Formats: sequence, C-alpha cells, structure tokens
Amino acid sequence: MELLKPDNVNDYEIKNMIKNYISGELDLYEIIKKLSKTIYSFPRLIGKMNEDACSDFFEYILVRMQKIISSYKQMSCKFMTWFIVVLRRHYFNWYKIQTRSENREFAILNRPTSENINEELVDIL
Repeated sequence: MELLKPDNVNDYEIKNMIKNYISGELDLYEIIKKLSKTIYSFPRLIGKMNEDACSDFFEYILVRMQKIISSYKQMSCKFMTWFIVVLRRHYFNWYKIQTRSENREFAILNRPTSENINEELVDIL
C-alpha cells in the first residue's frame, strides 16, 4: 500500500465544515474523511514511521477527534496550521505511550524468575 500524502484542504471549506459540525448540521465522519490522509501520513512525515505506526496513530487520533475538533476556535490562521500543531502534540504523546509500553513489555518478558536468580547465585557462590 502506498503511503498517502497529506490532504490539500481548502481553509474556507474546512472551517465551514467545522461550523456545521458544531451546529449539528454535519457528522464528524465527514471532517474525518476530509482530514484522513493528513492524519494517517503524519507519523511518516514527522518521524519516518512505518505503515503500522501510521495506522496506530490514526486510531489514536480517531478516538480523540471529537474533542480535537470541538476545541477549535475560528482564528485568522489557517485551519491546517492549527491542526498540524495539534497533531504534533498528540504525536509526541502517542510516541511516549508507545515507547513506554514497548519498554514495559520488554521488561516483563525479560524479568528474572526466581529460578534464574537462584541459578545465578549458585554460579556466583
């Protein structure tokens, strides 16, 4: 599967979509659909991550998308500028979580058992 390039999102259009979503005239799915390529490809662009990581990050953002979009305040800056800053912050949080869980799994899998400790003590004595 070819990695998707970020969306070229029309600022006026996306701001109207958000306004319609907040007023209840538009489903969040439509906004997600519009931004999906940007969200999916973000880990690849910023961290040179593989497709699995891109999919994991996409899921991570989807869970938070309602809160993200609801927190957007109409500003003079372009929506995509704001959205990229938000994605970057979430990416770093997601990356920390991934790193911690990988280290935890490694530590659990390589935790010494009482048998291993006893064997090492016998070897030392």
